[in-house]
Amino acid sequence: MRDTMELTILIPYYNEEKRLESLVAQICKADAENRFYYIFIDDGSTDNSRELLGLLLKGSKLNFGLVNLDTNVGKSMAIQSSMDLVRTSHFAILDADLELDPKDIHRMWNIIESGAASAVFGFRKFLSHSSFTYRYTIGNKFISHWFGIFYNIVCTDIMCGLKLVPTNLIRDEKLKLKRFAIEIEIPMILWRHNIRAYEIEVDYFPRGWQEGKVIGLRDAIYIMYSISLRRMLFDRKKVEDSNFAGDMK
Repeated sequence: MRDTMELTILIPYYNEEKRLESLVAQICKADAENRFYYIFIDDGSTDNSRELLGLLLKGSKLNFGLVNLDTNVGKSMAIQSSMDLVRTSHFAILDADLELDPKDIHRMWNIIESGAASAVFGFRKFLSHSSFTYRYTIGNKFISHWFGIFYNIVCTDIMCGLKLVPTNLIRDEKLKLKRFAIEIEIPMILWRHNIRAYEIEVDYFPRGWQEGKVIGLRDAIYIMYSISLRRMLFDRKKVEDSNFAGDMK
């Protein structure tokens, strides 16, 4: 991997053989200029995802690396297992389920290049045509508010999977929470370093349970529990509002 590259995109996947062809096609279309480096992380797939992806990438012009895990460890640990391979100043996370569009990462990276921020989060508006269910939408908003209550910062859609952040912060602190709690742990780490993420609206194409959606009520309870426990026991420092005034970098 070339040290001169600025952004690495980490793509964890598990049993996504039905979507990988579309995923690679979307990535190639969005990154026709080969601006970024990609690390695909097979999280212990039991279908033909690993073999299929190898064939698809061999026929592409992408700059990429592959990580193959023997067992399914969940999104957070899959990302953590690959952090030592990231050699760029920033990294982004893109889920392989096609709910989010790779082209939005380019918009996020443009903000970093402009100097407006050092971290960028995507947020979904959950309109009628881009919502999974009413309860799922309300649950996402509730978790975002729950995080705001404990950490006193605004994060419009904390569970959105598109997050672009400085590599060294995550590599130094290491991810410890399980499964989808990575979505709250990254903002926690930024908070400790007095970094407020810039937010942009991103496209959202929800899939249903029959299509493989796996996050559920148990994940939501674990995430809310982790937010309150971390804030009260481990993140007890107080951050004055003045720390977030002016420049957002």
